[in-house]
Amino acid sequence: MNKKIRGILLFVLGIFLIYLLINKNGIQASTKGQENFLAIFLNASSLLFGKMSWFVSILITCWGIFDFFTRNIKLKFHKSKIAALIILFIADSMLLIKKSVVSPLPDSFTEAGRKLLEIGFNRQSGGLAGALASMPLYGFMHLHIVEVILKVVTVICILVLLKEVLVLIYEILAGLVKYYSSEDYKKKLKILKAKKQAEKQEYIVSKKQRREELRERLIESRKQKLSFEISKKPKDSFLQKTEMYSEAELIDKEKEWLELLENQKNKNRQKEEKNPEKRENIKPEKEEKHFDKSIEIEKNKDENKEKPISKNDNFEEKLEIKSEKVENEDLEKLKKDFQEKVETEIKKESEIIQKSQENENNDEYEELLKKSIEEIFKSKAMDPSKKKEIEKSIVENVSHLESVLKEFGINAKVVNYEYGPTITRYEVTIPKGVKVSKVTSLTDDIAMNLAAESIRIEAPIPGKNTIGIETPNKIKEPVHFSNIIRNPQLEKGALNVILGKNIVGQDRIIDIAKMPHLLIAGQTGSGKSVAVNTLISTLITKKSEKEVRFIMVDPKMVELMPYNGIPHLLVPVIIDPQQAAIALRWAVNEMDNRYRQLMENGVRNIVGYNSLGYVEKMPYIVIIIDELADLMMVAAGSVEESIARIAQKARAVGIHLVVATQRPSTDVITGMIKANLPSRISFALRSQIDSRTILDTPGAEKLLGQGDMLLLENGSSKLERIQGAFISDDEVMKLTTALKTNKKVSYMEEILIETVEKGKETDPLFENAIDVIKQEGRVSISLLQRKLNVGFNRASRIYEQLKENGIISDDNQLLIDDFD
Repeated sequence: MNKKIRGILLFVLGIFLIYLLINKNGIQASTKGQENFLAIFLNASSLLFGKMSWFVSILITCWGIFDFFTRNIKLKFHKSKIAALIILFIADSMLLIKKSVVSPLPDSFTEAGRKLLEIGFNRQSGGLAGALASMPLYGFMHLHIVEVILKVVTVICILVLLKEVLVLIYEILAGLVKYYSSEDYKKKLKILKAKKQAEKQEYIVSKKQRREELRERLIESRKQKLSFEISKKPKDSFLQKTEMYSEAELIDKEKEWLELLENQKNKNRQKEEKNPEKRENIKPEKEEKHFDKSIEIEKNKDENKEKPISKNDNFEEKLEIKSEKVENEDLEKLKKDFQEKVETEIKKESEIIQKSQENENNDEYEELLKKSIEEIFKSKAMDPSKKKEIEKSIVENVSHLESVLKEFGINAKVVNYEYGPTITRYEVTIPKGVKVSKVTSLTDDIAMNLAAESIRIEAPIPGKNTIGIETPNKIKEPVHFSNIIRNPQLEKGALNVILGKNIVGQDRIIDIAKMPHLLIAGQTGSGKSVAVNTLISTLITKKSEKEVRFIMVDPKMVELMPYNGIPHLLVPVIIDPQQAAIALRWAVNEMDNRYRQLMENGVRNIVGYNSLGYVEKMPYIVIIIDELADLMMVAAGSVEESIARIAQKARAVGIHLVVATQRPSTDVITGMIKANLPSRISFALRSQIDSRTILDTPGAEKLLGQGDMLLLENGSSKLERIQGAFISDDEVMKLTTALKTNKKVSYMEEILIETVEKGKETDPLFENAIDVIKQEGRVSISLLQRKLNVGFNRASRIYEQLKENGIISDDNQLLIDDFD
């Protein structure tokens, strides 16, 4: 017989036996003729082999597979292996019989044989084969030593069967040990170590070279700036056009300026030399003045000889002399004050010039750093052949879509389509008199006929008389962060960030300053964390730490940890929910302080404040919370109140919230938080209820995942579908490493220090709560909710304050009877 055919027959027989053994109970219970035949076959195998039927079935199946795949190879089995296999089968069958023999068998061979056959035929032992093999040892079958001997025989048989495999494993291990102790391995290990050291040295040298190049470029730019300032001609007015000296004129002017500087130095030296002579000449001048004054007095006396001299006249003369002295002293004081003012003005001007030069240097350095960071992100083009395939599948879907709607009695036409990275939107017109709801009710039928994962119907498209049917592309185009980061639109807004691409394939960029706060929700694997990384990476790439600072909260200790140590952070990434609550309270205080600064300077917002030339610029602060649910579990009241206050007022002073959660339930996204976070992004969610919680409408449950999102922008009632941009972990690491190596982080540790004692913070309704306890003589959170007309969170916070103030015990008993 052909070896291949034999292998197939044995494999089928083995699988058939295994099937019978698996469905044993069902076959034996059946009364059909066909099933009775299978039952007879099953009973026969069970009587012969008992539980060893499994062994036989598996052995036949493996033999069949072996024959089929080794049909072109002639194999010879050693007699010892065949003998070992037979002995293994008999030993295992006897072991199964031995388990049923608890007490000694009868002394008569006939009676003992009958007993062993009964045990073999019960189908739960070793079968007829095991019973027959056990008969010669019927007098010893009840002994424990027999079981031990049979187990030893089983192990020996297995070792004989696996001898070649064990030898091979031993030889491999021996070879590996020998190789690891050889000189060749040690040599290669040294070469690898030397390679790593050489690569490290090359990296250090290249890093030094980059720094040197950066320094030279900065020095060169400064030289050019100074040369430009020197060669500028003076202007009569601010509006006059700037003119430059020619080379010949500049050489003459430089000589002239240097001569003037030398002359000025010489004059200063001469003045210093003449100072002692001036001091000596001061006394004669004073004496002359006194002499002149005395002459005047004498003259006055001669003129007034006829008049009687009185004490009052002498007093008036003395007053005139004194007043002249006072006038001289005032003049000297005025001169001193004037000199001091001039000196202070000169100092101020020099400080302003120095600061402007430093700012220029910093700006140049920032520009160079931004360019070097942008080089991390290399553009990735899509294969043109894939685009053609996408367009081909879209054209096919147009005819499919029209035919599907026609089958359901809607004579619709596809008048236009727009496709993006992952979604294509078909614009469909329907005849007059057909309800839009008739099309929207066919969502599942359209998805099934187009063989789509899910579809979304936008009825109607805003500003058009068409219905939009969005279907996923069969070939999806990846949206790379590195392809969008160079978009010039990112330079325009205050806090412009990348989201991805819309369904038309255009780059979608939003300004967080206009949002002004963002709520993000999405289940695990939907792309929520990648979106948060994209927002952060955009801002730290395009903005310096003087323009924007971050407070990052990551209770899961996973997503935001790579950003630890970047110069934009106000504090290290916060992982403790209690510290997060403290940081949010600091943000509320910072908001109030900033409002005071705006009021003092007479401006309305951060843009107006930063446009003032005489103040230090105020950076934007973006607070990133990666998992709100963890914070709400630990400090719900404090977190909710802080988020609400920041969301209500902080827009004008440049403090913005980005809050993310994977569990958009009402106990996490409370009514207060939802009302104050107007801009929302939803990724794929589990249910329609979750979609309504975050977006107030269904739709998010039908998203595709992997960055597919719906954006509800502040002030808009329509949802916008976007494919989120993807930034890899490697790109994030390169970006953060570049920032950490070129700049030092300066943390504000005082942010995480609680400044207000908790015992002093009481709710405005605290006294009303005490009145309620007086009237009712008891207290509970539900009672406070009803009587004070407040929500659960606020009522529980008041309840905790009553405990802290010693009105309620830890076991919820009133401690004070007389509140007066």
